[in-house]
Amino acid sequence: MSQKNTTSRETEKSKTSQESVGKSLLTALTQQEVALVLDALLASLPPTSLETAFHQLPNDTQQTVQKILNPSPSREIKAETPTSLAKLEQTWSNLWKKWNNIVAEASDEEGKYIEQEHHWEPPYFNNDALVEDLEALAKQMSSLLSTAYEHKFSPKVDFAKILEEMADEITNALPEWIQSVDEGFYLENCLTTCLLQWQWLKTQDEGLNAFDFIQKIREWDERTKQIGLDSDAFLDFFIQLSDADLQNIYEGLTAHREASFWKTYLENARSKWYELYLYCLEKYAPERRLETLRATINQQWTNGLPVIEDLLAKEAYQESLSVIKKTLESLLKSNHQERSWSAESSLFATISGEFYHGEPSGDKVTLLRYYQQTAQGLGQSELVQALQLQLTACENRFNWSVMLAAFKEVKVSEITRQNLFQSWRNYILRTTERRFGEWGERKADSFSWWLPWLLDSIADSPQETKEFQRLIEQWLTDFEKNEKPLRQDFSALRLLTHDLAEIREETWHRYPNFQTVILHPESLKTPDAQSRQSFLEQLAPKNLWNKVMTYWQNHLDLWIPQPETAHKSDYTQQANWLLALRELSPTIYKNLLAQWRIKHKQRRNLWKALEQMGLS
Repeated sequence: MSQKNTTSRETEKSKTSQESVGKSLLTALTQQEVALVLDALLASLPPTSLETAFHQLPNDTQQTVQKILNPSPSREIKAETPTSLAKLEQTWSNLWKKWNNIVAEASDEEGKYIEQEHHWEPPYFNNDALVEDLEALAKQMSSLLSTAYEHKFSPKVDFAKILEEMADEITNALPEWIQSVDEGFYLENCLTTCLLQWQWLKTQDEGLNAFDFIQKIREWDERTKQIGLDSDAFLDFFIQLSDADLQNIYEGLTAHREASFWKTYLENARSKWYELYLYCLEKYAPERRLETLRATINQQWTNGLPVIEDLLAKEAYQESLSVIKKTLESLLKSNHQERSWSAESSLFATISGEFYHGEPSGDKVTLLRYYQQTAQGLGQSELVQALQLQLTACENRFNWSVMLAAFKEVKVSEITRQNLFQSWRNYILRTTERRFGEWGERKADSFSWWLPWLLDSIADSPQETKEFQRLIEQWLTDFEKNEKPLRQDFSALRLLTHDLAEIREETWHRYPNFQTVILHPESLKTPDAQSRQSFLEQLAPKNLWNKVMTYWQNHLDLWIPQPETAHKSDYTQQANWLLALRELSPTIYKNLLAQWRIKHKQRRNLWKALEQMGLS
């Protein structure tokens, strides 16, 4: 046997032995222990021996180890930990194993993604939980994606195909009686980005251009209607493409915009393809972008704003007015308002749904400002002033002082002033009433209470208090005569009591349960509370607080929930109310308790609940 063959076999034997030892170490020791072994060996071997050993490793492994052993001296930039391609491929493979496990779990009718709220209700498929788990994997995959594609990591994947197969597999595997399974899968940010990035790399590899790419995505989108992409991630992906690629997309979409394959989507203001086309138009054809926006105002009212802004810049006021009317019509329709609106007849804030939940959106205020500029340009002074009131109401509708000053100072006709004041007055009433739960019984114009009287009094003059005082005292007197007023009377009295207590800075140390159980202050918070209380303090009779508390002391027992109304023998509510009654009226409390002992002596859970609170 030749010396050469002998040496070759010894080298191969040595490699096999080393491989066996390495695998044995990984099997027998923890990762921490293997790290300790490597640290000890590297510390004891001379540099020449290390260099000899490294030459036996694959090039990528050599480079990775060298980077770890000889890190960059630069301290300014924190470099990522070097990782070999083999390690990256292993990570990639493990992520896809987890993906497959998740899809298998989602295809199991007894898996964790099948939920059931109550035993009598049918189970349903939790699409959101599935997508969240896949999104977490996609977040990890995104940093590996380009490397995995370039180096052809195993497993070979195609994101578009895998997502399509996932949807089909889950839908076909689960029985029809499981609800929500066919509602579709709406991908989140990382899933959408991974899909687009992978398909973009594939398109470039095939020598195709950017428009070819969106054609393929559009075809996939059409084919897989049960999968929705994240619109923000979709647009963000295209924004980061090169100018040449974006121009190619713009030219392709422009050339094919009338083709049936594209037309419907490019004319749909809620389509992600429409948003992409608008972005391209903004870069390469701003005038055509305005035309596209104008044509879709009826679909999305905010599309009118850039168009109006452009017309105002050109001083095309009559045309601007036409677009404003179209924009307002679209806005009202989007808020399910069938009636028309004019600035002289009612406050804009009272008919726009969002205004009930917070400050008016900037877009709505902008529209009103554009409307005012247009009216100014057309010389319509009454409309200009009416819109000034509208703008004041948007920003200060819960500040009574500011609104009253505006109604007096802004120069509009008396009929416009009255229209807008009544609109504001009714808005304040509605928003206040909607804070409470007992207004359902009220019929139109059949219920009178103290807040509308207060608003009417301050509209004339804060000094004219006599009528308000007469009305509110009569209201309390009527309460005394009523054995059981309506529930909305109860809410109105609660609000009055709370407001008077706030004015007095009442601490409630004598009646803590009355405050928390009966008044329940958190439920009485309204945006205009400070204004309302300020005017109530000015106009209310001086002895109103005493009269209100006297009513509660004499009649709180009328409002206590009866034991027979308890749900599933839970008498906690009744017990809490009795605590409040004992604070206010010990004698009435004792009498009521004596009545209950006779009438409800069989309700053992009632007496247990009262005993636990020290009431029996």
